Amino acid sequence: MFLNRDFFMLAFAKLALALGLAFAQSESNAAASTQDSKPASSRAASSKPAAPETQSNEESFLAIVNADVETVTAGRLRGATILVKGTKIWKVGRNITIPDSARRIDATGLRIYPGLVAARASGVGVSGFGAGGRNADRYNPFTLEVLGAMAAGLTTVCQGDTVMKLKLKGVDDILVRENAFLRLQYNSAQERFDLRDKLARAQAYLMDVREFEAKKAANDPSAKEPKKEGVDDNLLRLLRREVPARFEVDNASGMLPILALLDEYRFDCVFSGGLEAWTVANDLSRRSVRVIMSPRRRELADPRRNAPNGSSPEAAAILRRAGVEFALYPPPGFDGGDSVIFDGIAGRDLQTLGMDAAWATRGGLDDQTALESITISPARILGVDQRVGSIEPGKDADLILTDGNLLDYRTFVQMSIVNGTVQYEKAKAGLFQHIRPLQSPPTEVPARPAKQESK
Repeated sequence: MFLNRDFFMLAFAKLALALGLAFAQSESNAAASTQDSKPASSRAASSKPAAPETQSNEESFLAIVNADVETVTAGRLRGATILVKGTKIWKVGRNITIPDSARRIDATGLRIYPGLVAARASGVGVSGFGAGGRNADRYNPFTLEVLGAMAAGLTTVCQGDTVMKLKLKGVDDILVRENAFLRLQYNSAQERFDLRDKLARAQAYLMDVREFEAKKAANDPSAKEPKKEGVDDNLLRLLRREVPARFEVDNASGMLPILALLDEYRFDCVFSGGLEAWTVANDLSRRSVRVIMSPRRRELADPRRNAPNGSSPEAAAILRRAGVEFALYPPPGFDGGDSVIFDGIAGRDLQTLGMDAAWATRGGLDDQTALESITISPARILGVDQRVGSIEPGKDADLILTDGNLLDYRTFVQMSIVNGTVQYEKAKAGLFQHIRPLQSPPTEVPARPAKQESK
């Protein structure tokens, strides 16, 4: 009885399936016949995906014309054009053919610089906790600090060990580089012992790896891969020169032991702070140590020390003459941080990077090196100079338009562009728009309308 019931249920299911397939086939044939009845051009149009109404940002052009371009690495170009394609600088120079589809900005009477780079910053749109501790994931573009930094021409900052872009419109594509530094301590006797021990282990491991690879290449049967136990991966990256070490050090007494360490273990090194770096400039130069410093920090010399010490207004010029590459940052605020703050004290925040470079020139630094110290030099120190720090074809379209010399305290940033998109316009922002407004401020205008064919 049960067998007969199962048999009939199975037969009924097969019949329903057959009827369903037949109905679907008839619907398909009807649709095909309807489609065949249309003209061929109509069928082709319906089979293709709809074309986008506008070009994507990666394919669009932006032309900034009639500008005096401070390229940083290739001198100044007067009355030049910068053609941006998508997020990158496409062409720079004169007599450039501009596509009709390009949006335009007339920069007559203005100067264009690469976006400024801060090799040391904190609190610029990044606060709180979470996101696994990643600064780029905690970025908030709607803060007053970000607006103030962009109004000062900052487009790239290093916060912690993360290099990131500043943007007021969205958070896409702001991360430039993570783990730009390996922070190390070499102050106390215990710290020095621990670091030297770890460096010795890492260096021995690299030598064993080199020997193993040589034997393996020679088909030596005795080749045995070395064990990695007890070896610090970060120090391996350091000794392979994949990342520089960063030491927070001000006094020459703290720098000299590190310089001795560099004679034994070769790795790239950056001194951050560097108040007395000028006193050991030649020693830094011989070991290719780079410095992140503030030219306006002040510390009186200790007369009890039988050597030059304390701060010097000529520090940047002395480092330059010795061949030491350096980047500038503003003097720390009252809390010791490098935050963009609005406490009314000029130079106590990251709004004054141009002023810091100008201050260095008072101590004898030339204007070109001063400009480099807030653009291409910090980009090189951070390992991102292939993308930012100068105006060159192929680099990110991070640009600032100013109404004068960047090293003049009266100069305002009129427009900031990041990744090819206008992020800040002084004439439209409430922060500084009321101060010496331009009669014809720069603004982005649409592309020329397409030429209509005559009938």
